[in-house]
Amino acid sequence: MMSLLERLRQLKQANIIADVIAFQPTVAVIDEAYERAMALNLEKASSDGNLVLALVGNVHARLTQWQFSGKSFLPMAGHLPRGQTLSFNIGDNSGAQWACFAKPSAKSGTECGPRDHGPAERQYGRGLVQSAGEGKPYSGYLNLGTATTASAPEITE
Repeated sequence: MMSLLERLRQLKQANIIADVIAFQPTVAVIDEAYERAMALNLEKASSDGNLVLALVGNVHARLTQWQFSGKSFLPMAGHLPRGQTLSFNIGDNSGAQWACFAKPSAKSGTECGPRDHGPAERQYGRGLVQSAGEGKPYSGYLNLGTATTASAPEITE
């Protein structure tokens, strides 16, 4: 992720891309208000008609309702203009991710760390597959064609 951010910084300095914007809201609770705020931040970033590439987790990228802890809400991508939004879920052939999840034994708080995906149900080749039809959770899938590894966040001072 740090390599990606560094490459984006270089592209911006070379005037190849217009900007890199952090769009995470300051609201602490992840619910529909949080998702709506994130979508609004992205819409503000694209107000000049620029193409926006947003890198988010697969729940935030969903175009349809999501059920979590007994609550149903519309994730960020579902709040963006349909005719101007393409949302892709990234798939891997097993592996792990670094993520934060609600603590299963507590009413609040999160635990962050590596999470094993387990074995993949199917091995996918590398490539982009578009989904057709209304009501799909994503516009398509970007298959990495490989297993992933969990990388801890890089802390810089």
